Amino acid sequence: MSNATAHRSKGSTFEFSLESQVSEIVVELEVCTPEPCHVMTAIIESPSLGTEEVDQETVFWNERPNNLPECTSDFRFSHQLANPEDVLQLMFGPGSHIEPHEHMLYWESGTAKEIETVPGTKKQVSRKIQLYAPTDIYRIHVGETNRSTEEGDTYIEWGGYLYTCDGHQLMLGHIGEPSDEVEAILADTEPTCGQLSGAAREGELGCTWVTDTVIPSGTPLFKSSGYAGAFDFGLSLFGLTAEQLQEQPGYGYSITPWRVASGRAVCALEYFPEPFRSEYLKRLRDSATGELLECGPFNQDVPGTAMGFWLPSPSPESVPLQESERRVDEWDTLWLFMDNTDSSTHIISVGNNTFGLDYGQYAIHTVSEGLVNRNWDSVVPGPTYCAELRESWSDSYESIVQKTIVMQVSENGKSFTIEAQGNGKCGNGPWDFQGNERRFYR
Repeated sequence: MSNATAHRSKGSTFEFSLESQVSEIVVELEVCTPEPCHVMTAIIESPSLGTEEVDQETVFWNERPNNLPECTSDFRFSHQLANPEDVLQLMFGPGSHIEPHEHMLYWESGTAKEIETVPGTKKQVSRKIQLYAPTDIYRIHVGETNRSTEEGDTYIEWGGYLYTCDGHQLMLGHIGEPSDEVEAILADTEPTCGQLSGAAREGELGCTWVTDTVIPSGTPLFKSSGYAGAFDFGLSLFGLTAEQLQEQPGYGYSITPWRVASGRAVCALEYFPEPFRSEYLKRLRDSATGELLECGPFNQDVPGTAMGFWLPSPSPESVPLQESERRVDEWDTLWLFMDNTDSSTHIISVGNNTFGLDYGQYAIHTVSEGLVNRNWDSVVPGPTYCAELRESWSDSYESIVQKTIVMQVSENGKSFTIEAQGNGKCGNGPWDFQGNERRFYR
């Protein structure tokens, strides 16, 4: 399934971005006015892109899409995505997602100047900047959605995927205003359209276009939408094994790459030619200190420890044939990772409340000894550990403790038990589970 997943936004905004190659688009609208946020899901069917036929018993989880040309050399971009001077800042992180995903690098385009708003139309919040094809494109899978806010204001956003040689996948989200070149391609392609059942407002419609084409590098594609503070751009490499992906910039390490949205994701910045690569990297910095930050790692699994991505069910020994059988709803997962702005800060990302912890991201300021507030990769089989969680978006670690969690890694390192236990300090332990614990798996 090709997901369009909401980003957490404050005020009366709705944001979405497309997530993965499949035969339908699932649009999740996150309504945050008034808080708490609520996610509403809608589906638009779209044509299947197709994959190579594979042996039922020898499924390669990262098979490249069919009927696309092979790369004649190592895959690299040949053109800028956007003028570096138009990009205010680059930010790396999960956004409102629970699991690691391919578009964790967000491109901020800057605040829009005061503009006159047409009555009934949502106000533009950020500058619209031109985006270009960074390499030759051979297939597009894009969608347009008519959005509406709680107040009834309307706007249109686009998102989707572009496919390069070897079937590598570029993801674009929070975009709009297709260029004349893209409009001409769409005009020759029959879209699949439908009403978004379960959307935030009745009558919201959307369409998707899937077609093979040729778009040369440097061709104008879309503009950033202007209705979100940033746009998404992600790069996923197809045809590579897990070992080959681990050699790519920003990838990191994934125990089950075929079960997570970041299983193919790499740092797109490293694939641009100079001077664009360096100019983009300069914009990935701490806004407070000016320190240059890292692009990645997208995946932070550490075998035998608590650090990394955890699922509601054990992974089968063999990769399932159908991709729909491989992935799970990210809202039922758990992600424990290190903050890329401060290695001493570790974060836990939670979806559905199944063990006493509400949806959100919570941080701990780690210590090097003991069983309280340890680095996630220091939480190992044997003892029961405790951590004091604070909201990760808090400006100060002096804020009150939100929850304490008790956790334990199984002896084989393949399962992880966790329970939230009130708002107090951990104390000295030992700590026991009190009946509301939940077990997650690799």
